[in-house]
Amino acid sequence: MEADNFVNNPDVEPRSAPQVKYATFVALPDTTANEGVVLRRGTWGALEGLVVQGWPRAGIDIRDSGWN
Repeated sequence: MEADNFVNNPDVEPRSAPQVKYATFVALPDTTANEGVVLRRGTWGALEGLVVQGWPRAGIDIRDSGWN
């Protein structure tokens, strides 16, 4: 899962604001992705009760300074 806001202005509204509750993300054995969940560029939102497993680098990767 990837969530991000506008690349040229991360604070532009309406903001990206994913609302995810009680989800399971499991990597396939041959995945080419390094992270299960990537949040970046001014994203707001709420994540609750997630299970994220099997990615080589990170389950959840929070990039940039915009996540609130």
